[in-house]
Amino acid sequence: MQSFSASSPIIDIHRHVANPRFMTTLASFSRELFLEEPPAPKNVQEEIPRVQPSTFSDIDVQVQAQDQAGVAKGVLSNAFLLANLKPQVGKVAGEIAATVNDDLATVVSKHPSKLDFLATVHPFEPGCIEEADRSLTKLGAKGLTLCTSYAGRWLDDRTIDPFWEYVQSRDVAIFLHPPITPTWLPLSDTYPMQEMLYRPFDVMTTITRMIFSGVFDHYPRLKIVLPFAGAGIMNLLGRLDRSYRSGETALLPEDAGMCQHLPSTYMGRNVYVELGLSFSPTTIQQAIQVFGSDHVLFGTDYPVAPLEEQLMIVKQLELSSTEREQILWKNSTDLFRLNGQPRATQTR
Repeated sequence: MQSFSASSPIIDIHRHVANPRFMTTLASFSRELFLEEPPAPKNVQEEIPRVQPSTFSDIDVQVQAQDQAGVAKGVLSNAFLLANLKPQVGKVAGEIAATVNDDLATVVSKHPSKLDFLATVHPFEPGCIEEADRSLTKLGAKGLTLCTSYAGRWLDDRTIDPFWEYVQSRDVAIFLHPPITPTWLPLSDTYPMQEMLYRPFDVMTTITRMIFSGVFDHYPRLKIVLPFAGAGIMNLLGRLDRSYRSGETALLPEDAGMCQHLPSTYMGRNVYVELGLSFSPTTIQQAIQVFGSDHVLFGTDYPVAPLEEQLMIVKQLELSSTEREQILWKNSTDLFRLNGQPRATQTR
């Protein structure tokens, strides 16, 4: 594949890595802290293609593939480990978050011109704001990443309002990612529904709850990036708007929050999407129409999914030069300040 010129860089906002040293450190934490994952049926385990360990754990291999695809920068993140913690584990959640963030900072330091990272925290556990601040200020994280749910707790929970207040005060964008194993899913299934459907459903559930509960009205400057071209939320916006207009939410408890605008209003204002694993020109065109080209970011979920195939889909779309630049690099650069722009200081 022919690379784009230096004047038109490509930024992949959705990347993962787990190097061996990190996995060794992780093993030092007691398994008693984590939820047990339900085993997949044997036939599913045999049929699902697995990512080659060398690709997932070797950042040099990843950067080589990135270069070959013409991707100028990959933005690494790893939010899912914290989602597997049991509730109320306390300060150990901050210790694990620090381990993840320190590791990503070390990985980025090997290829600083080609990599950046998003830090993660556990918003329901103590010390999350301090760890976010440390990562943004001292480690050079370009933003934050959260899971869409944590052991059955969603991101509209009012107990994490201080975290949202901090995020807004720092003017930092957040990339959401579903947990590897949502806690509500069936214990087994004949088909790989966890990958195909359950994780996207987790994304749709948390963003719908955030909208309806008024999170974006309380914190109107929040900027949230959804994975997988919105994970299907685009196709439900008419349904959500009708529910809001028809008063179907009138029977909520008195202390329940409620959004001040049609749910679709928050798309393209507070809510952005990246394109990883969409694999559909039609889906990408729909995302541009719903969110606006200035709220769509290129991403791949590499090495879970191939780089070049997803890039080719975007390149073959009939886009204006402005739309192409926005999606392939400009939106990510502006949203996550990848060009070194200073971030707002905390004003809480």
